Amino acid sequence: MKSKKSNSLVWKKPLIIVCAIVFLVVLVMLIAKYIPNSGVGQATKGAALTCSNGASNYPTCDLCRTGVFSTKTNKCVCKVSSITNGVVSSYPGCKVTCSQGYALVNGACKPSCSDSDGTLYLNGNGEWSTFTVPSQSIKGTTKGIEFKTFEKGSFGDNSLEFKEGAYGEFVDRCSDVQPFYAVEFSCNEGLMNANRVNCLNIHNNQNEPLMCKEGACVPIPANSCVDGDLGKNIEVAEQVFVTGANGEVIANEKDFCATIPSAKGKVHEYYCNGNKLAAEEFDCPTGTTCKDGACVSSVCGNGIIESGEECDDGNNIDYDGCNNKCYKAVCIESDPSHNLTQKGQVQIYYNNKPHSAPLPDSCPVNSNLKVWKVGCNNGTKPLGEIKTIEDGALGGNGYQVLVNCPTGTYCMDGMCT
Repeated sequence: MKSKKSNSLVWKKPLIIVCAIVFLVVLVMLIAKYIPNSGVGQATKGAALTCSNGASNYPTCDLCRTGVFSTKTNKCVCKVSSITNGVVSSYPGCKVTCSQGYALVNGACKPSCSDSDGTLYLNGNGEWSTFTVPSQSIKGTTKGIEFKTFEKGSFGDNSLEFKEGAYGEFVDRCSDVQPFYAVEFSCNEGLMNANRVNCLNIHNNQNEPLMCKEGACVPIPANSCVDGDLGKNIEVAEQVFVTGANGEVIANEKDFCATIPSAKGKVHEYYCNGNKLAAEEFDCPTGTTCKDGACVSSVCGNGIIESGEECDDGNNIDYDGCNNKCYKAVCIESDPSHNLTQKGQVQIYYNNKPHSAPLPDSCPVNSNLKVWKVGCNNGTKPLGEIKTIEDGALGGNGYQVLVNCPTGTYCMDGMCT
């Protein structure tokens, strides 16, 4: 009997241990499922989940051993009760880290931006605060996530590339082509932005005109001449400043359009000759006109006949006598004397090119005793029932007139025979 009891204890002990382990596993699973979360640190934009062994974003959480698997994000999600300095206190093996340009605030990664010459910043309470006014008179460095995409050449800077959502570090700079303009990088609600700043609109304590130098708006040096469009650039209207020995402004001129009738399409261009002011007048190229001190493309349809235009009737309606490229209609008729025994035709040309097929004389449908003669509005019209053709082949530049055939003749194929 004693041996039977001993044998039964031998196989019962492992069974009890196995049952205890199963019970504990089930208990842990129930606790993980039903104990409520007070916060969740999960991988969102700018954030990553990192396990204590350095691996991150496991397809399941078995290897992390501290999180639960989320079917919504298909990533490992840490169940947390509190976060301090990015470490999850409930499960020390799992922590939330933020990508470059983001800061951890209240369990979430938010964009964070810094600007050495003044900006908005994210304080410890997750609120935006201002510690100084952004300064264009200081060359600053800005770090953060880029607000939007700017292509090369934006702001007059041929090397600047700005891509939305990317992290970048930029130093304030000057425009490559306009010395009065600076490119100022700043922060706004955690994101980095770039703006083109006209230094002439900024005033220092002495109310001196400013130019851009090494990324900052500074006073124009003494005994110098600065041209805003860097020379004889007739496509841009800018100012030219000349300063004296003490930095005082002795000349300040801006490009303008010549106003006398004989100089239509002509720009008066100021530029620097050494440290002195110089000026010349230039004809705007064909297809352009002078506007606000610069040669710009002519605008067809504004009601003003500009350089390169034959006409401008104030609209962009095609083939109404002045087409949508502001070429004037030219009407040509083959029978200007309106000989009733000869079949004639008219055709409209724009810029020496035919607009459509010729329109010939024709016979009325309901009578062979009359003939429809066609002609141009600028020619002599025969007596008869006149019908102006407003659209179609003639586009308001020609007409049809119904004329009686001479006695004893009949209309055949557009002529009286």
